[in-house]
Amino acid sequence: MLLGYGVALLILRELYLLWKDRYAEPDAHKSIFKIARDACLPNSHQGASKSLEQPGLARSIEFTRQFIKRDRDLYGDVHIYRLRNIRCMGELLAQDHQRQPAAAWFYYGMRIIDELGRPNHKDVDEYELAVARFELDGKQADLALKTLQRLLDRFGQEKRMQNPALHLEVLKLRAIAARVLPEEAGEQASLELLEWTEHYFGLESDEVKKILRVISEPSNSAPMFRRQLRLLEHLEETSLLVGDETLATAQSLDELAAFCALRKSTGAVPNLDPSGPLRERAEQIRALLRVKRRGTESADKGDIDLAARFYETRNRPGDGTTAFHLRKQLKQRETHHDDRNQV
Repeated sequence: MLLGYGVALLILRELYLLWKDRYAEPDAHKSIFKIARDACLPNSHQGASKSLEQPGLARSIEFTRQFIKRDRDLYGDVHIYRLRNIRCMGELLAQDHQRQPAAAWFYYGMRIIDELGRPNHKDVDEYELAVARFELDGKQADLALKTLQRLLDRFGQEKRMQNPALHLEVLKLRAIAARVLPEEAGEQASLELLEWTEHYFGLESDEVKKILRVISEPSNSAPMFRRQLRLLEHLEETSLLVGDETLATAQSLDELAAFCALRKSTGAVPNLDPSGPLRERAEQIRALLRVKRRGTESADKGDIDLAARFYETRNRPGDGTTAFHLRKQLKQRETHHDDRNQV
């Protein structure tokens, strides 16, 4: 016989243990093949001593497999500390273009997360985000959407404020995955991403412009995203060419404010009103121009106050000093007026 009775019994034992083990690793069956290989080819084990000489990726996979075994011995079958190395294994296999084994490892970790009750933990968030990226890379947008929704279901207000970068990354992946959905649903996902980016960074931030470029890529995307991007770029160009303290900039702000006031809203971000601050800044610029034209001696007090607020909000070097002097002159006028009334 090719295999002795002892080896056959050992293989049967390993098969039984594998069948009994609810949390057997996806590649646990390889140990059985190794037993059979070593029995049939006695010198084959010599190749194992060369594992440190394997190319970098294969070497990393082998080391990670050992780390996973160590984690299970230390923490047990179901523990949150097992997720990091399991995720690493899935990412390494995907990088090595072994998508089927990578998927088996990724979903093995998802089973552990489900057994743990989907806890609100950083390692769980990073794991599910990695799974969603893997599914999206594999053109499985429907699966990626389900995984991302699992993540979003755990994002309360406190968690959003603690980790806005993770929140936006999840929303960005969901907006990309949602392109397979009907146009209205895809537009809603993109709009929610845009609203949260405006909430975290401000309407005129570079982050908002980057997001607008991403969600404007598909040819059938909502024209409103491309329109908003053009208005923001026009405002930036106008400010650079003629300066912030000009009528042209105020008009650009009014145009952008009018667009934002009519733009759809998902209602996901509480108290989001991008048009209000834009109109306020446009009015401040116009008030500042009137103060410059009439001088602080005869300008309207409300205009001086708005001009000071413009400099305080812009907060460039020297703006604080300018705002201070405007308010000082306004106070001197009020004091002088009170003295005249007393006389």
